[in-house]
Amino acid sequence: MNNYPSRDSLAKAVTIIRTYKGLSRGDLAETSGLSYPYICEIEKAGKEPSFRTVVLIASALNVTLSSLMRIAEDIEANKPLIAGLDEPVVPVLA
Repeated sequence: MNNYPSRDSLAKAVTIIRTYKGLSRGDLAETSGLSYPYICEIEKAGKEPSFRTVVLIASALNVTLSSLMRIAEDIEANKPLIAGLDEPVVPVLA
């Protein structure tokens, strides 16, 4: 069994963290060194990012790789990061 979160869960995690941090997709693209269209495709779950790309995104979001993956795994498991909320929130990143 694969422990890597799905493309959809990773896309949601990136979008949630980026939004929580107040960054635009353009900001994330510039900081990560990835193209804006590629960031859009990742966030829309249209592209499966490589491990290197996930590392670049985590770094650009100023979170650890393990934090990004844990959030994606929680989304995958339908576990809200704060109980009672429909949309996961990222309090560990404050």
